[in-house]
Amino acid sequence: MAFASAGVMVLSATLLVIFWVTEQKFAPRTERGGVIQSLKIAGRNRMFLSVLLITLLAQFSVMTIEPVLPLYIVEIGGSVKDASLLSGIIFSLLGIASILFAPRWGNLADRIGFRKVLIIGLLFGGLGNIAQILFHSIWGFSIVRFIYGAFFCAVFPAINGLVVQSTPSEFRGRAFGINQTANQIGGMLGPIAGGLISGVFSIHSIFWITGFILLFAMVVAFQSYSKDDFANPSKNNPAKTTAAGES
Repeated sequence: MAFASAGVMVLSATLLVIFWVTEQKFAPRTERGGVIQSLKIAGRNRMFLSVLLITLLAQFSVMTIEPVLPLYIVEIGGSVKDASLLSGIIFSLLGIASILFAPRWGNLADRIGFRKVLIIGLLFGGLGNIAQILFHSIWGFSIVRFIYGAFFCAVFPAINGLVVQSTPSEFRGRAFGINQTANQIGGMLGPIAGGLISGVFSIHSIFWITGFILLFAMVVAFQSYSKDDFANPSKNNPAKTTAAGES
């Protein structure tokens, strides 16, 4: 039923796109370019590379806890019978927090910029991950997960904004594709690392590691960008700059 329900929801989303979504002022790219060429262009864009690294680390931190969350729920007092249901509810608290707070983060980003919002989200996301170690009851753990989600939900919208700001319009579709690749790499490595870490050490060590990973990502976000990068995103496309100089 879980697979069937997911399939129906994806099909519903597909129908929404087919019948209700339209693209305005779409101009197809004229020049040819493969995946290797796109990666080479991305590799010469320092700001975009930082965005990719932050995307990978953020998604890695989210997915690391997923395979061991039911075990941790049982460890802090949940029943084995209801472990899957409780895990689903607690994991969904991040989504509920996002519904409530993501629009507020978007409004704040319009006023202070995506970079500052990203730094805030990563800082309190990292501290929130570490803080989850301190609570050893279902209610306490759930509350701190919700607070963590209220801040962490700022991260991925801010990352998307930085993808736009760090790349010229003619590279944007490829930029989002490459960024999604970084996201999926983090989603692939996270559960593997989570199972390995909890097996060798403890589940608590996962919160320590993912917390420090997010704090490291915050440092990357803090140090990697300058105002000139945001003011002139076209300079982050070395291929375009070279072509313009030759012409």
